Amino acid sequence: MCEDDHAGIGRRAVFVTGAAAALTLGTVSFASAAGGPAPRTRTVRGTLPPGSPDFVYVPVEVPPGVRELRVSYTYDRPAVPAGTQGNALDIGVFDERGTELGGRGFRGWSGGARTEFFVRADDATPGYLPGPVRAGTWHIALGPYTVAPQGLSYELTITLTYGEPGDTPRPVYPPARAKGRGRAWYRGDCHLHSVHSDGRRTLAEIAALARAAGLDFINSSEHNTHSAHAHWADLAGDDLLIMLGEEVTTRNGHVVALGTDPGTFVDWRYRARDNRFGRFARQIRRAGGLVVPAHPHATCIGCNWKFGFGEADAVEVWNGPYTPDDEVALADWDGMLVASVREGRGWIPAMGSSDAHRDPDTIGLPQTVVLADDLTREAIQDGIRAGRSY
Repeated sequence: MCEDDHAGIGRRAVFVTGAAAALTLGTVSFASAAGGPAPRTRTVRGTLPPGSPDFVYVPVEVPPGVRELRVSYTYDRPAVPAGTQGNALDIGVFDERGTELGGRGFRGWSGGARTEFFVRADDATPGYLPGPVRAGTWHIALGPYTVAPQGLSYELTITLTYGEPGDTPRPVYPPARAKGRGRAWYRGDCHLHSVHSDGRRTLAEIAALARAAGLDFINSSEHNTHSAHAHWADLAGDDLLIMLGEEVTTRNGHVVALGTDPGTFVDWRYRARDNRFGRFARQIRRAGGLVVPAHPHATCIGCNWKFGFGEADAVEVWNGPYTPDDEVALADWDGMLVASVREGRGWIPAMGSSDAHRDPDTIGLPQTVVLADDLTREAIQDGIRAGRSY
């Protein structure tokens, strides 16, 4: 069964979530399973104007008895003059626990890397979290990253499949310790992407390439999701420490949460003007992680770091192949070092990471070499935090 709905601008309601302004469209409703077990599909169409809020939520009323939620979407990409932003639309989903900042209802995010995803108890698309599809109001989260002058027209197709839910697998995480060589120099790459966000490599391919590069440790850092955390365990070993984290990708810069506790999710839905970053930096540290602003002078839209360095435990001054923005980041870091000496305060250590996504990106180029007491999460972090690294 398929039904259409049009979510026009006249039906939207703008509200403030306590962080960035958001836009909520009309609710999409489905009949219960009483009419039979056949999947039910609704199609929603709408247009977002230039200047739309950062996040647009489409509420979906999920009735009891649903086994799987599946979503696909398309949007137009009109030609625009040189120097003018075109259309780019990200996507994710929150369950019946809501969209409140902090992510209690978070069930996945794929940004602009996928055109469809599914969630059910026993499985989910990479980037999304398996678990029961409980009855209540879910929200499809759209992120109009950029909007062309003509506006952004989109189409969402939402399919509910009824049936027995299945069992949710118990997550198993990689150990926080590898064999190590006692106090020694250890090589690592702390900024990597796989198919769990916008990378093209599997976790197994990343682990194999890390070993081939002679790395001792890596850090899982997918954009705005921790879905990969539960899939690394079989790939760790005595020779490779796999730490867990996230690349928190806001509209005002990106930050790597380095070595957080397994299963830690860090929200990204705020800008510098919202005065929320300190809350999430503290969350990263409470979860045992380090706060590392990534590529702070990158020129991509939304990549330039605007939150300041007061919460930083280290800063990424070299990201991937060395380019002019790395030169600026290095010069900026040098200036911070001079200021810290003059003012008699602590200094911020530097890091290098590959930010590798796909071939021909080279894992371990660059890398950070850390003097640590052992090959453990805490020892590596202590070395980075103290600046015993290059």
